[in-house]
Order: sequence, then structure tokens, then C-alpha cells
Amino acid sequence: NISGVEVASVDTLNLLQLAPGGHLGRFIIWSEAAFNKLSDIWGSTKRESTAKKGYKLPYTCITNSDIGRIINSAEIQGHKSLNPAKAAPRTHLKKRNPLRNKAVMDSLNPYAVEMRKTEQMRQQAAKNDRKGILAKRRAAQKANRIQRKVNYAKIHTDYTVLTKSDLDQKIASDAAERKRLIEEEAARKLAEEEAERKMLADKEASKKAKTAAAESKAPVEEDDEDDDDDDDDDDDE
Repeated sequence: NISGVEVASVDTLNLLQLAPGGHLGRFIIWSEAAFNKLSDIWGSTKRESTAKKGYKLPYTCITNSDIGRIINSAEIQGHKSLNPAKAAPRTHLKKRNPLRNKAVMDSLNPYAVEMRKTEQMRQQAAKNDRKGILAKRRAAQKANRIQRKVNYAKIHTDYTVLTKSDLDQKIASDAAERKRLIEEEAARKLAEEEAERKMLADKEASKKAKTAAAESKAPVEEDDEDDDDDDDDDDDE
């Protein structure tokens, strides 16, 4: 009748009662008869149990429970029959489509949840106010029809019909304009060619004048040199 105290039979022991959650440390009070009966129920590592046929307590196969230290020891790692270490396989993460997976979309775009809520609220409001939306749509369609009629009437008002004589006159004026443009282009090209020929002639004339001046100047210099030689001879005498 004490709260928190449980009574269990030694023949039907329960691990959840002895160690709740797999954690040891619960305070247990054994009776002498129950403690002595444990050997008959479970036996030992050398003697079989009398209550369970062929049952014997398991015994430890190793003296050192540090498996990692045993595997990494020099005796194990240096054995000839030991297979070489295998490289860890490459793992590839599966790419998920954020347009179909809401969790991935929420991780990429935290505002996606709010956008979905807003869209759902808008759809719900549109569903509730269907008559108002239809009225606005019909008003817009009516305004478009009126605008189309206005545009059509404006096109017919601004359109002018040309007679055959007007059309012939327009064709003749266009031909005259094209002819004038062609003549202006030909005159411009002719003027450019004439200017280019004149420039070449001027260059040729200036070149000839320079050549003639150089030829006329050369004998004078020779005569001067001869006079200088005569003066030198007179001085020597």
C-alpha cells in the first residue's frame, strides 16, 4: 500500500520493473528465499538451471570490453589474413523538387508558407464573393466592347478613299522624287571625283615645281665652289 513500491515474484521477473527505461539503479529489496531461488532459476556459467531445461548463464568471451582498442591494436592490424581497408562509398543526396515537395520549398523559401496561406485566403474570399467578381468581369467586358466600337468608328472616320487620278498623281510625284534623289546623288559623286582629280593635279604641279627649283639651284652651287677654289689658288700664289 506504499506509493512507488511494487512487489514482484522471483519466478516472473520483469526488466521494466527492475530497470525502467533500461537504466539501472532502482532500489530492490530481496527476500532470502527469493535470492536463493535465483540460482535454481538461472543457474550459473558452469551449472545448468533446474527450472529451465538446458539453460546456462552466458559468460564473457573476452576480458577487455574495449572493442575499438582491440581492433586497432598492432597484433590485429598487422595480421596477414586481414583484408585491406575499404574506402567509404560515395553517397549522393537525392535532389527533391521544391515545386512538388512543400518541406523542401519551405527550407528554401521561408515565406512560402505565408504565400500559400495568402493564396488560400484569396481563393476562399473569391469563392465567397463570386457574385461581385462576376459583376466586375461583366463590367470590364462591356467596357471593352464599347471601346472596340469607338475604335472601329474612328478608323472609318479617318480613312480617306483615293480616286484613280489621285493615285496616278501620287505615283508620278513619288517617281519624280526618286529621280531627283538619284540626280542629286550622281551630281554629288561627280563633284567629289572632280575635287579629287583637282587635288591630284595640284599635288603633281607642286612636285614638278619643287623638282625644277632643285635642278636650277644645283649649278649655282657648283660655280660657287669653283670660285672658292680659284680664290684659294690666288692666295697660295
